[in-house]
Amino acid sequence: MKDLIKVLGIDKPLKANDEQLFLQALTHKSYLLDHPEYNLEYDRLEFLGDAILKFVINEYLFVNFPKYNSGELTKLSGYVLSDKMLFKIASDLRLRKFVLCGSRIKAESVMSDVMESLIGATYLVYGFEEAKKLILRSYEDIILEADSSELKENYKAALQELTQSKQLGLPEYFVVKSEGPPHNPNFGIEIRLSDGTILGEGEGSSKKEAGQAAALASLDYLQNTYFKEKAINEKDENSDLPKDNSGTEELSEKVNP
Repeated sequence: MKDLIKVLGIDKPLKANDEQLFLQALTHKSYLLDHPEYNLEYDRLEFLGDAILKFVINEYLFVNFPKYNSGELTKLSGYVLSDKMLFKIASDLRLRKFVLCGSRIKAESVMSDVMESLIGATYLVYGFEEAKKLILRSYEDIILEADSSELKENYKAALQELTQSKQLGLPEYFVVKSEGPPHNPNFGIEIRLSDGTILGEGEGSSKKEAGQAAALASLDYLQNTYFKEKAINEKDENSDLPKDNSGTEELSEKVNP
């Protein structure tokens, strides 16, 4: 466990009675099936770490980007706090070798969750300031890279990459609103999966701008709600019934992303 603390960049000693908490932060629930002697896994620590991570990053962005409006801060935060960035940090720290998971689960698939749970464990053992240092140390380069128009405006590409990597297919874009005078139009875009699942909506003065806003909302929904709910539902054998969208009437115009 001392090697893990060193990897996290924490220069304070870890007391013996606190080692169990960091072991819990590394343990996926699937590991308990193969090792019944363990009775703790990281879900609760992940919940805590997720909340701390969002607060620290959003506070940092608020203080250090005073000229950004709320929409720009939301865009930047959405990119920085994405699962993709969490996975990158966990990979850079080489956390895979520390992760404990069952034989049917690949460690790579839970590394983002483990990073959040380690933030939670760091907070409980060392306090908020040490957890904050860990987060800002890990995210410094990502924030600097994200503060470029190319990255901030590439949510469509990020969404497509995410849905394809999760075997969800290509996201589909629909114009659901078009109003206002020609000199000041307002468009609404809705993004759906091929099965009809609505991922997010966005508005803008052009279809392109609305599409970017909808893609950002969709990324947030997938990362913070959809995948987590799906993981919970997969535990229930009775939740595998296909969703019936036959009663949904198609009223909107499909557009190319």
